[in-house]
Amino acid sequence: MGELVKTISGQEAAPPGTCDDTADALAARLDALFHTVRDPIGKPYTYARVAAALQAAGCPVSNSYLSQLRSGVRSNPSEQLLAALSAFFGVPLDYFYGGVEPDAASGDRPLLTGLCNESLRKLLDLAADLSDESQELLTALAERLRISEEHAPATAEPA
Repeated sequence: MGELVKTISGQEAAPPGTCDDTADALAARLDALFHTVRDPIGKPYTYARVAAALQAAGCPVSNSYLSQLRSGVRSNPSEQLLAALSAFFGVPLDYFYGGVEPDAASGDRPLLTGLCNESLRKLLDLAADLSDESQELLTALAERLRISEEHAPATAEPA
């Protein structure tokens, strides 16, 4: 076997291109999510909070299994678990399969982190099926509210 390299989590693993590359990629991507996605008050998520949320969504998982996936000790999670993790952290399922690079997914991270806020999710849910005109009115109202509360103007362009 070749020389070992360090993963983001500090574990030693086979270098890229070897049979352990997929496990390392999964660990690195999960580690990146734990480092960058924050709860609604800005704190990093713990294994316990993520496990509890996934269990509440019908995906049984333990704190220790999440830790093992993040560190690369375990590397073969079920499709159900990956889907639950992608929904929880607000990234596409492809993120875990290498279809979306971490930097590309992190471009929307502030928006995705905001969707962890229950009030914002409710607002999005309520606005989703409104007409284009009503959505534009809602956007204009939000912009005026930002100004009245002395927030900087939003920089994201509507899709």
